[in-house]
Amino acid sequence: MNSKIILYEIAQRMKSVDDRISISSMQFAELLDVSQQTASRYLKNLEHENLIKRKIGARGQEIELTGIGIKILNEFYLNLRDFFENKKDKKEIFEGRVIKGIGEGAYYVKEYCGKINEKLNFMPFEGTLNIKLNENFVGFNFDRFVPVFIDVFKKGGRTFGKVKCIPAKLMVKGKKNEKEIGKEIKENCFIIIPERTHHEDVVEIISEFNLREKLGLFEGSRVRVELNGF
Repeated sequence: MNSKIILYEIAQRMKSVDDRISISSMQFAELLDVSQQTASRYLKNLEHENLIKRKIGARGQEIELTGIGIKILNEFYLNLRDFFENKKDKKEIFEGRVIKGIGEGAYYVKEYCGKINEKLNFMPFEGTLNIKLNENFVGFNFDRFVPVFIDVFKKGGRTFGKVKCIPAKLMVKGKKNEKEIGKEIKENCFIIIPERTHHEDVVEIISEFNLREKLGLFEGSRVRVELNGF
């Protein structure tokens, strides 16, 4: 059973995110309509994933949600809200600052460039633009956006992992002599998310252009990135 569904069942019996519930393994099993052994395993998995905290008491086990568990439920709620409100053209924007990468972007874009051209119909500039998310956007939920996938492939005896490519628009204010002149410029690009590694506070962007040069960006430049929902 999906962790989100189990968290939802737990949350339904709480008055708020700060509340706790006392429930036995047998009661939890009846709640989910599974065996007691299966229910116990579900709870252990949630605890192992740091989604809940458990404390054994006189009335059974006391369960509370962790910050990560609350965050997952909130994302679940937002996805369902958008679904029921039928916001198919919904756009979301996150903000951050340009940071210096560690030099791996150019190598990987070069290795993936043929696949990128095949899937996205352009030859990318050999490098990525790295954006460190503002604190309130850390952990931004990209799962609601439909990506283009570059599947696992082998090249030169090496295996390269699966990558998500999400269409986006990079938005910056026009600059002259490094001073903002107010007008916002939009540039089409793709966010790339490797399946194996992904930092929650940093996103990587690719384009057919050297975005730093084209848009006059430098380390610390403030940018916004727009994504189209669903």
